[in-house]
Amino acid sequence: MLIDETLYPVETAWEGELIPPSGVFAARGKAMPRVSIGKPDWWDGQKILGDAWKAPEGGYSYGLARFAFSLRPEGRQEVRRAELDGGLPA
Repeated sequence: MLIDETLYPVETAWEGELIPPSGVFAARGKAMPRVSIGKPDWWDGQKILGDAWKAPEGGYSYGLARFAFSLRPEGRQEVRRAELDGGLPA
């Protein structure tokens, strides 16, 4: 689904360099790729998806969540995998 960022802009929650996993070393003189993580967004399904969307039966609430991020390697760097650990408060 395409979310119009002019209507729903992404707010940056954190930005910085990736941290290499333990036992992996960055190339000497090379910076790690930069990462930006956006603040999570949540919308009620009807509000963002419009009147044409009908929630499945069962009486549950449905919505849409966005977890925006970007990885920016420099030059010929390649990112094959990145992990994000996080949690949601109860």
